[in-house]
Amino acid sequence: MNIDPSETVISGGSKIDGKWVSDAQICWRIDSLTSSILSLVSTRNGGWTRLYRDSTDGRVWEEMRSFGEMHGGGPPVLKMLSPEEARR
Repeated sequence: MNIDPSETVISGGSKIDGKWVSDAQICWRIDSLTSSILSLVSTRNGGWTRLYRDSTDGRVWEEMRSFGEMHGGGPPVLKMLSPEEARR
């Protein structure tokens, strides 16, 4: 399982009727990617935000959980970062 070159955001949830709902299949995919394809580079915010490098193409990805009101911070989101964003 790889990340398609056209993908820039992989969201483990979506808004349905005004509420955020996890998508178990996409959450599983994100978990699989972060444990096999992506290599952890650094963490911040007490581990709630993680920076990864894709071992297949070198792209940098940020995993975050943006919904503090939800259990565990809500569904994970992987967002591709530009080299400049990653350096910050």
